[in-house]
Formats: sequence, structure tokens, C-alpha cells
Amino acid sequence: DAYPTISVTGETDTDADGAPDACDTECLAAGMTADTDDDGDGVADASDAFPTISVTGETDTDADGAPDACDTECLAAGMTADTDDDGDGVLDDADAFRTISVTGETDTDADGAPDACDTECLAAGMTADTDDDGDGVADASDVFPLDSTETVDTDSDGTGNNADTDDDGDGIEDSVDSNPMVARDSTSYTLPENVTVIETEE
Repeated sequence: DAYPTISVTGETDTDADGAPDACDTECLAAGMTADTDDDGDGVADASDAFPTISVTGETDTDADGAPDACDTECLAAGMTADTDDDGDGVLDDADAFRTISVTGETDTDADGAPDACDTECLAAGMTADTDDDGDGVADASDVFPLDSTETVDTDSDGTGNNADTDDDGDGIEDSVDSNPMVARDSTSYTLPENVTVIETEE
């Protein structure tokens, strides 16, 4: 009993620990204060997804009061499964490591996998993301591994082909360049094949 000499009778006390869930002026005057963990599951009410339903007996990876999975009995109790088991801000459906938080690591594409993974990260059970920007092109083949809008830079000018108006850097705009990926001298002129030369008399 949190208050062995003060009766909690008449107050709501979900976890029957002698401390009322809420405490009004009269309750405070009696010498009590409100319970900070109404359901007694070890998760403070301020952080508890279900402050009056104990998550005890369920797996709750991020200790937020919501179970990782929720079976029929759990649902009947009034809970639902956590949609972010590790509480890292990446929803489980999109999280490469749904029960290992990526918090504290750089995760460019917010997929739950860190861009880099040091010894501590590996020990936690994660591995480095092989596509940091999540554009479908592996970092090893991506000239811009942290920019999901670019992957190639044909003329190596620092501007990706999607934004570059002259991909091959030959001075001829892509819109009028017959071969925008192959640079050529814009001042040169090459005769087309099968040219017929007509001689004229002077």
C-alpha cells in the first residue's frame, strides 16, 4: 500500500497499490498524490500508450506500454499492437530492424537501417544500409548515395544528370544534343555518310 494509513476507498486505483489514479483537492488534503503508474506495469503514465491497462506479460521492446504483438486476449483487454516496436520513429512496416532502434545513428532514408554501422551498432544486431538514400541504386554504384533524386553524373561536374542540362559537359544542351551522354567538340563538323560531291565547271 502506497499510503498504508490513508484509505483509497472512493478513489479509482487501477493497480490496487493504494495510490489513486487521480487525486483531487480533497485527496491531496488527505495526504495522497496521484499514482504516476496507474496500471503498475513499470511504464510511467506519461509514457504509457495504455496507462490503465498493464502490458505485463507482453513483449514491449520500447517500453511504451504498447505490446509488440497483440493477440485476441490482448485485444479484448483494450490494447492494440505497437506500430513502432523499437520506438525509433520508423514504423515497423518500413523498418529494416523493427526491434532495434536506429536512434543515434544516421539513417538518411528513414528505413531503420543506419548509413554506417560501427562495432557497437553491429553488436546490437544491425548492419549498414547498402542503399543509404533508398533510391533503389546500391551505394557502391551510386555517385550520389545520399541524394535519392540523383545517381549518375556523366561529366563529373558535381551536378547529377537529372538536374544537369548538359549531361556530357560538351557545351551542347541535352535538349538539342543528339547524343547527350557522349561529349563532342561543339565546334567540329563531321560530314554525314554517303555524301555526293557535285563538280561544277569554272
